[in-house]
Amino acid sequence: MGLLGIITEVTLQAVANYNLLDVKTVISSEEFYANLDTILDSGEYVKFWKETHSEKVLVYAANHTTEAERDNPNLFLQDIKMYVFEALIHAASYYPPSIPYLMRFFVAYGGVLPAGNRVGSWDKILLLPNRYLPPHLEAEYAVPVANATQVIRAYSDYVRENGIGVNSLTEIRFVAGDDFWLSNNYQFAACHVTLMLHNQEAVFMKLLKAMEEKIELLGARPHWAKRFVMDESRLKTLYPRWDDFIALKRRLDPTGMFCHAAAQRIFTESRVC
Repeated sequence: MGLLGIITEVTLQAVANYNLLDVKTVISSEEFYANLDTILDSGEYVKFWKETHSEKVLVYAANHTTEAERDNPNLFLQDIKMYVFEALIHAASYYPPSIPYLMRFFVAYGGVLPAGNRVGSWDKILLLPNRYLPPHLEAEYAVPVANATQVIRAYSDYVRENGIGVNSLTEIRFVAGDDFWLSNNYQFAACHVTLMLHNQEAVFMKLLKAMEEKIELLGARPHWAKRFVMDESRLKTLYPRWDDFIALKRRLDPTGMFCHAAAQRIFTESRVC
């Protein structure tokens, strides 16, 4: 978060450019819940896009390959499709009851969850161009992998029970653990669940409050650079070294020079900002 000083030097460990074989399949939510461990073992890089109303999940499984690039999509046609999708979901946000029907239609006929195989360089396979993401509200929570399906089910159940029109996909990815005190992945490998809504701020904030109450006991840590409503009293229970970080912050930045507006909203109890 940039709270302890200025980074003056970064060392990167690079590898030679490489290609990946990307295999995309569409499965049901129940298949996803039942076979998650097996699916995670199917690729070196695995992530998921879940559409809440149709309960369909797109599985991305990518592995290193020596094959030449093939079967990559026509970017012009892909752009047109995504711009049409963007315009329709924006229009539907003014009449939320239409959203579930629209999302199911795009899953069934619009290629929103595009199954198929392709080979491309790592950047074409792993990176998502920002031009495909219309303005939206976004939150992300990291939970221990063992709790992943509980969190995803809780979200789907809440949306269904409360009749919320989710006009975006849910991204699900997995990240190795690390030893950074305030990292989302401190001391455990995590499943990151990203929640997004377009043009529905009041609905989104109500959704976050309800979801955080449901998943807090499952160890869900919010992404620092995205939306969340947890206060410091709840956050510090999720990070074993929280008090050590506060002490370090006071020692290295006693005047709060490196504080910013986001930090001021977080550290209301310790008052280090």
